Amino acid sequence: SLGADDYITKPFNSEEFLARIRRVLSRYGKIVDSQDIKLRKVLIIEDEETIQNVLTNLLKKHGFLCYISKTTEEALKRIYEINPDLVLLDLLLSEEKEHSSLQFLFFIKQTKKELPVVIITGQYQEPSDKILGLNLGADDYILKPIEPEEFVARINAVMKGYGK
Repeated sequence: SLGADDYITKPFNSEEFLARIRRVLSRYGKIVDSQDIKLRKVLIIEDEETIQNVLTNLLKKHGFLCYISKTTEEALKRIYEINPDLVLLDLLLSEEKEHSSLQFLFFIKQTKKELPVVIITGQYQEPSDKILGLNLGADDYILKPIEPEEFVARINAVMKGYGK
């Protein structure tokens, strides 16, 4: 008996972790609303596994719960399943047609206006590329390689603008 009120074994998922925190706090008379402890959910639409891992690890360190989709088709399903707080969208998905990411962006911004979408891409040829993405509804346009602290600050700024 080391005085612990509960324990959790690794690996664990974030929902289980939050449920245990709520249960322990409730034992001490602390009523915990689901809004009090909430991980912000990010859907990362990226087909390169290395970049998926970099983004996921970085965002997890800053309190985000990450989900991965490798295609826009898969991402569309995930958006309605998990209701993310933010979408990170790679413009150049290898299995997709040339402009499918931009079509996806336009569709999402028309149907889910409250969902922030940030383009993250290594493809940048002209200022018109960035302008097109922003005009189609992207909330920010971030170039790879990312600088970690700036990346997180920009993600937080976009989410703050949506009250998230």
